[in-house]
Amino acid sequence: MEALVEISKIEELPDLQTILDVRDGKDGKDGLDGKDGKDGKDGKDGRDGRDGRDGKDGIFVLKDTIKDTILESPNLITESEELSAFLKGQDGKDGKDGLDGRDGKDGIDGKDGIDGKDGIDGKDGKDGINGKDGINGKDGINGKDGRDAEPLDHNLIKDIIKSEIENSDQSKTIVDVNITQEKEAAYLVLDLEDGTQRKNKFNLYFSGANRKELESGQNTQNGQGFIDYNDTSTSSSPITLVANTWTTIPNNGLGEFSNNSYAPQGITELMDTSTGAIDPSGLNLGDVILIRNDFAVTPSTNNASLQFRYQLGAGDNTYTLEKRLGRLDEGSGIPYRESISVDKIYMGDVNTRDNPILLQVKLSTSGTLVNAGTAISVVRYGGG
Repeated sequence: MEALVEISKIEELPDLQTILDVRDGKDGKDGLDGKDGKDGKDGKDGRDGRDGRDGKDGIFVLKDTIKDTILESPNLITESEELSAFLKGQDGKDGKDGLDGRDGKDGIDGKDGIDGKDGIDGKDGKDGINGKDGINGKDGINGKDGRDAEPLDHNLIKDIIKSEIENSDQSKTIVDVNITQEKEAAYLVLDLEDGTQRKNKFNLYFSGANRKELESGQNTQNGQGFIDYNDTSTSSSPITLVANTWTTIPNNGLGEFSNNSYAPQGITELMDTSTGAIDPSGLNLGDVILIRNDFAVTPSTNNASLQFRYQLGAGDNTYTLEKRLGRLDEGSGIPYRESISVDKIYMGDVNTRDNPILLQVKLSTSGTLVNAGTAISVVRYGGG
């Protein structure tokens, strides 16, 4: 096997290091960055960087000591592969790990679950204990004394009965005659043989000239007149009006301007002063009442709408007569007076005549009402 290096050439080499100086190979390049992870799942770890390339063979320099070593040990390096291995530089260091891949994007949120069913309603609580009885209210004001009646003239009553009998249907036999009293009026009741009745009303109260006129068949008053009821219950304590709610107007008739001096003949009252309702029960069918109300409303809001109505009849036959009193548009907190208009109600049936007539107002906003009073005139059917 022939030697790789001629000894004579070794001697011609310049000064060399005393030992074979083999330099380390250069560090390998950094591995490539790992790819970004997919969206949703966490990114996979980046791949390991590639191994650094082997360092280049170190430059070897032989000095005299190496020459001597080779001469003394000719069998130390006998083949080119062995020499190459002997002279080869050390492996380069491993390349640095590649950077971690970026975290993947969060996955899409799952759909909402189905709502649970409603719970069962709880049971009703037990009734509370009844409260204590309230204190008894004060006694109401005594009603006005009725007008005294003069003693009835029995001869006059006989004449009325005789006249009724003579004017009755002579084809039917009268089996009984009775007189019944209802309020200020009396009724002559004739029971006929066929079971029917003839009922005629006449006044119980006769005094002075009126009685003489009745006895003589003359009556210049014709049963017409009026009563004025002046209220005091609201002057110091106005009625509170709730928005859009019908409210009944009271009238106690105790004001100093109340006037019953010109009441219609046979009529003592035209109003129930405990409620303020008109009482037409003493009138005849066909009679008419003319009503002038006087009250003031103070609204809490400007431009409020005011309505008025009469509630008549009773039960399923209740009905109303309504009218609008316009807009209160001159400001809030000031009274608006209604006192001029006159309303007409006729006694067309017993449902109207025999039941109280309520006076009511409705305001579109909250407010208060003060009632001055109501004057009621009567116009008799047929003038008498």
